[in-house]
Amino acid sequence: MAKYTREVILNTLNKQMEIFQSFMRGLTPAQLSQPCTNSEVPGAAPWTPKDHIPHAARVERAFVRLVESTIAGEADPIGIVRGGGSGKGTDFASWVHQSNQQNVEENHDRSLDDLLASLDKTRARTLTFLEGLSDEQLTMPVPSAPWADSTVGGILATIGHHQVQHLNWIKEGLSKQETLSNS
Repeated sequence: MAKYTREVILNTLNKQMEIFQSFMRGLTPAQLSQPCTNSEVPGAAPWTPKDHIPHAARVERAFVRLVESTIAGEADPIGIVRGGGSGKGTDFASWVHQSNQQNVEENHDRSLDDLLASLDKTRARTLTFLEGLSDEQLTMPVPSAPWADSTVGGILATIGHHQVQHLNWIKEGLSKQETLSNS
């Protein structure tokens, strides 16, 4: 039996979205705009909790496109082998970090409600996409995928795990900021 069944994926996505959105809505405006995590781009502005929302939506859309490409039979859906944008290996990671930072900067001034509505819209598309997948497609391997068990289902479940990872980084960053301000 597959590890990432439709039920497991749905439960993961729904539970993690509820936790993520509840936490974000519970932050004060000052907390939402407080720098809490460093950018992976040297010299770039740190991310605020609110900045993590468009990043989560962007990654979710990217993972769904990755799965769509896999199902369509693309041999290198991630793009690591062919260079994925600007190069291989470290250059690929640098390209990802730059793209993430650009996305955060483009969305930085949007309201919390607007960002969460966009994330909801992205999730609705993901769930509709998931509904159309067969059980066999959920077990398809995703070439070069380093996430979960490297299957379509694992990649889709990783969307929820990605949100939780960012939530943990936000909590850690805000806690450090609070400790510094109380010193």
